[in-house]
Amino acid sequence: MKVKQDKPEDGKVKLTISADAQEVDAAITYLLIKCASENSVDTSESPDLEFAVRAKVGNEFWQAYLDYQLPLFLAAKAVGVSKIESILNPEIVGKLPRVEKSRSLQFQASVILKPQLTLTSYEPVTVTVAPITISESELDDQLYMLAESFATYTDDEEGNPDPTTKTIPAITDSWVEENIPNAVTVTELREMIRLSALAYKQNEQHDYIAYTAASELAKRLQGNISTQIFELTGKDLLASLQRNLDYQQRTMQEFVASQGGEAAFQAHMLLQTREVLRQGFALDALARHLELQVSAADLDEAFRRMAPGHEDMAYLDFEQTGRMYVMEEAALRMKANNWLVETAIVNYRENDESPDSEGEDHLDDDQASVDDDL
Repeated sequence: MKVKQDKPEDGKVKLTISADAQEVDAAITYLLIKCASENSVDTSESPDLEFAVRAKVGNEFWQAYLDYQLPLFLAAKAVGVSKIESILNPEIVGKLPRVEKSRSLQFQASVILKPQLTLTSYEPVTVTVAPITISESELDDQLYMLAESFATYTDDEEGNPDPTTKTIPAITDSWVEENIPNAVTVTELREMIRLSALAYKQNEQHDYIAYTAASELAKRLQGNISTQIFELTGKDLLASLQRNLDYQQRTMQEFVASQGGEAAFQAHMLLQTREVLRQGFALDALARHLELQVSAADLDEAFRRMAPGHEDMAYLDFEQTGRMYVMEEAALRMKANNWLVETAIVNYRENDESPDSEGEDHLDDDQASVDDDL
């Protein structure tokens, strides 16, 4: 693949991308598998995958799919080949080219360059967290839930469990020895539950410190983030939220209502977009200052966090599509964030209330207005 870069202008750079016939065919093969997966194509009736895809989606759809997806596929590879420090996905410039098998392809794409911002200070940050506590009442609740999972019922006349006959076993030493692996007394079971709860809360606290430390670092950011980057990042976050809702079989309308209505939802999204961008650029600045480099182990950890249990498949996909630079950026930011956590000055609040955790379905409840100056 040949990539020619124009002179950067207004934070963008235009690329002229030339792919030979072999590179085009390799991209078509990848997209064929992708399209088959997306459209649940059954290949049992035909070993020819392209024939099966065309039969399922139609020739016109398949051609349109290639014409749109293949230039984007090659443009992402071109960014990696050119070692361009970009943000967001490249966009095709002008009319989409027509893709044909075993024929070379040339087109143009536009890439937004990542701004190189700085920090007012690179010293460790200070964060405040609640101390980890596990009360006896929490252990009692966990024991009750465990016992409830062993509840028995008497069947009604039709042979179905009668909920009114629910019997929850008493947690005794003999019951523990009979039903719980690695424990023979109630005291041992309570300790097992306590240690499990402690590990969970420690992980939760670590994640909270990591997020809060990055947020504190972002307060030191110097420089401007363009409106274009802000708006496009907001669209990406909204698309990601929509995918999560689709997976949960929830509608966007239901989610917006759960957030207090359209106005509150829009305010939350603006705040979240601003925070995501500022934290990311602040971590980039810290990584440059510390001269951090991404190792193979750092990449492995990034894939483990992104796709637990499917790391090898994810690695192969990013490698095949030439988008490994995306994961390298993620790994570098993780490394900078780890340094922040390791060096952070942690203060503990006097109360024992646990900090709010960040969930997939959660937006910051802060009602503060969004600064016009990004």
